[in-house]
Amino acid sequence: MKTFSVGFIVILFVASLAWTAHALTSPVSAITHFFAQPVDAATAQVRLTWSVPNSQNFTGVKILRRSGGSCPSTAYDSAAVVVYDGNGTSYADATVSPATTYCYAAYAHDARPVYASGVSASV
Repeated sequence: MKTFSVGFIVILFVASLAWTAHALTSPVSAITHFFAQPVDAATAQVRLTWSVPNSQNFTGVKILRRSGGSCPSTAYDSAAVVVYDGNGTSYADATVSPATTYCYAAYAHDARPVYASGVSASV
């Protein structure tokens, strides 16, 4: 009499959904009162100021700059330069040249980051 041993390996795949607080919160609101003002022609600086949104999931502001006539079109505009990414309410851009027109766009974002609609200002 022969004895056969058959072993079974059972692999159980469990699909799970990772629920986070982000899935249940509303999108971050756009920043307001965004201004770009030249500080001094001799120092070639532009002072940027804004008000952050009153959203519980707000984590920061990303500001992009383009020279010439057009403003950055999205928070991912590859033709724009990121000049600021933080959670403050002002910034002095000292990387500009005199006699050049600049357009800035500011986008509030959450931690993922998902960006709110942008606001723009020219100087």
